[in-house]
Amino acid sequence: MGMGGGHGAEDPITDINVTPLVDICLVLVIIFMVTVPIMMTSSPIEVKLPRAETMESREDVNVTVAINPTDSVAVDSKLCTIMQLPEFMKEAVDAKGTDKMLIIKADKDVNHDRVLLIMDIAKKLGCTRISVSTTQQKQ
Repeated sequence: MGMGGGHGAEDPITDINVTPLVDICLVLVIIFMVTVPIMMTSSPIEVKLPRAETMESREDVNVTVAINPTDSVAVDSKLCTIMQLPEFMKEAVDAKGTDKMLIIKADKDVNHDRVLLIMDIAKKLGCTRISVSTTQQKQ
């Protein structure tokens, strides 16, 4: 029996077994994936947040401006045009006071400049509280 060049049962294994290395790397990746988002959201200082209850706004004390994509405008329940908007808003704000909230109900397809126009008029009239009405997104 001569010396063969092939690997037999008596030859030592000289290859590196990478399976345990891959297992350890995968476990470390999973650990980092779980812990990094937790570390990113925690604050370095402890803060005790105040408790608050929210309440729905009352429509009878607010000034509401509604606008649709065809530039039809309503201030509270009165229809007007874009050109008449400043005087209708002035009447509504004067009747209810500038400390009341102005609610803008704009259709999702209304041009952005129309909403900015309403906000600009409200600012000139002295309104300090402006809200844009939205619907709750379904999940």
